[in-house]
Amino acid sequence: MFLNDYSAFLGDGSRNRKGQDLGEFLQGYDPHRYDTPSVTTDIIVLQVEKGAVSCRENGRVLLIRRGNHPCINAWALPGGFVDMKENLKDGALRELQEETGVSGVPMEAVGVWGDWKRDPRTRVITVPHLAILEEEVSVQAGDDAGDARWFTLSFEKGREEMYPDGWLRETYGITLRSGDVTLTPVVARLSRPEDLLIQEEFLVEDTGSMAADHSGILLQALLHAERALSRRAHG
Repeated sequence: MFLNDYSAFLGDGSRNRKGQDLGEFLQGYDPHRYDTPSVTTDIIVLQVEKGAVSCRENGRVLLIRRGNHPCINAWALPGGFVDMKENLKDGALRELQEETGVSGVPMEAVGVWGDWKRDPRTRVITVPHLAILEEEVSVQAGDDAGDARWFTLSFEKGREEMYPDGWLRETYGITLRSGDVTLTPVVARLSRPEDLLIQEEFLVEDTGSMAADHSGILLQALLHAERALSRRAHG
């Protein structure tokens, strides 16, 4: 049984149509009856100068070089699989510490990525977490990371295109540099306002030597960071 204490899930204590109470139902429940996705966290650690109002230039982001398949030797966001009895944020903090040596930083979830074709191993849903630091911290590659480095960061919006159905396509170029390594992914942001909500998608047009969809995850986090920095600057 997954939980030892399931008292919070008793409802009104009734039995189901098979005559089972909750304990009997859980005892016979097979979690492998249906295919289930795996869950990971990817962590965007952004470093900006104290008092910065934007991260479009002069910011830095922490990347690792993957030491194993898939995307072996590609540069990627730190991250990995969440344990069965581990909260998402705890998993993000653990993976960040294991792969880069960075620990104890504040972070928040900034999206969910669940395209069923995003990982060749199995169905993997990831919940990215963003950390914004104003002071430099040292990094050291560990676990299955072949390397861990700070990359200087800049990004800018290029062409825009409005579609007849109301979708706006904005194309962003991102440049990341560290020593002799330069990464230049291109990502499109598609958005459409819908009454109270804004629909939003990120499409990787060119990985720029980053792993899979990580440049799209990065852009989403960077735009989130831009809004956060702007709010702070304007009180």
